[in-house]
Amino acid sequence: MCAISRVAVIDDDADKRDSLSEFVSDAQFTPIIIPGPFRKIDKFVSTIKSQADAAICDHRLQTRKYASFFGAEAVASLYTNGVPAILITSWGKVDEGLMRSHRSQIPVLMAREDLSCEEIIKALEICVKEISGEVLPTRKTWRTLLRVEGLTKVGNKIMADIIIPSWNPNEGVRVPIELFGRLRNKVAAGRRFFAKVNTGAVNSADLYFKDFELAPALTKKLCQEYIS
Repeated sequence: MCAISRVAVIDDDADKRDSLSEFVSDAQFTPIIIPGPFRKIDKFVSTIKSQADAAICDHRLQTRKYASFFGAEAVASLYTNGVPAILITSWGKVDEGLMRSHRSQIPVLMAREDLSCEEIIKALEICVKEISGEVLPTRKTWRTLLRVEGLTKVGNKIMADIIIPSWNPNEGVRVPIELFGRLRNKVAAGRRFFAKVNTGAVNSADLYFKDFELAPALTKKLCQEYIS
């Protein structure tokens, strides 16, 4: 691994920060507790970069007013700025769709219950490699056909419930319509799109989507080609 010695510990719960710090210490890194609060993501990133070489960050940072943004956005911003960062959460299934907007810039999403010093070391290695351009097969994207089954409102966001036949024709995946970009007004039940998707992902939480295109009317034969 590249020269990582100091790992920023980011959590709105002080007790959980202490627990995370112990895992980081056991992994032979120096934990740097970042107390907050933060209102602007730029200030957050500059603080982390000035004090640490990497980070481990909880997703729900707003509960105790630690930050005005979620951990998914924080980790994605660190990634963009070349800082290896792990996102952890206790709410993976609940927040899965809402995290999707930033998932392409989050190499590792880890359930809090799966934390260990070994997993932290492994996760940081994955982050370092991806930032340097070495992407795991499960993170590589392929042009893929998908079908919109319907729309759902979650909080103040509109989500598209989609099926990706080439990944799993029997499991729905929720995607914020903002990821469709200029095509978001065309998202409706029954519509088909192409997108770049990491179809090697094992779990739906690890899927991410880029570069949506509206699919033309497809014949049965062509549909079969795209899902086989």
